[in-house]
Amino acid sequence: MANTLILEIQRYSPERDAEPRFQDYEVPVHKDWVVLDALNYLKDKVDGSLTYRWSCRMGICGSCGMMVNGEPKLSCATFLTDYARNGTKVRVEPLRYFPVVRDLVTELSDFLGKLKKVKPWLIRTGEPAPVTGEFLQTPAQLDHYSNSACASIARSATPHVRWSGWTQYS
Repeated sequence: MANTLILEIQRYSPERDAEPRFQDYEVPVHKDWVVLDALNYLKDKVDGSLTYRWSCRMGICGSCGMMVNGEPKLSCATFLTDYARNGTKVRVEPLRYFPVVRDLVTELSDFLGKLKKVKPWLIRTGEPAPVTGEFLQTPAQLDHYSNSACASIARSATPHVRWSGWTQYS
C-alpha cells in the first residue's frame, strides 16, 4: 500500500470557469481513511476553496455521494486503501445526471422534491403511535429498509438515465 495517492478532483466555479476542470492533489493514505477524510484534509490543510457536501458521516444520509473512479459511491464509506497502489490516481467527480453547482456539489432540489412525493419511508397503518419513545426496529428490519437513503447514488448509476440521456425526473 502506498503512503500517498493522488486525488484527481473535478473543480468548477461558475464565476471563474467556463467548463469543469480537473485538479490533482496528493493526500496521505491512512488505514482507516475514507475519501471523505481525504477531502476534509484537503479543505482544512491545502485548499479551503474545495466545495463538497456531507452530513452524517455514517453512510445513512447519502449527502456525500459522488463518483469515485466512475462509480457512484458514498465518500464516507469508500476506503482510500481500496485504491492505494503506487502511482494510483483516484478520480473524484460530482454525481452524474445532476446539475453541478460548484466543484463536487450538485443541485438536488428537483430530485429531493420528487423523492418526497414518493414517500420513501415507512408509513404505519392501523398501529397507534407510542405514547412515549419511538417505534423500535430489529437489526434485520433496519437492514431491510435502510437502502432508500442512497437514492441519489442509485439515480446516478441508473442505466436508463445513462442510455437515454434523461437528466430530469418527470
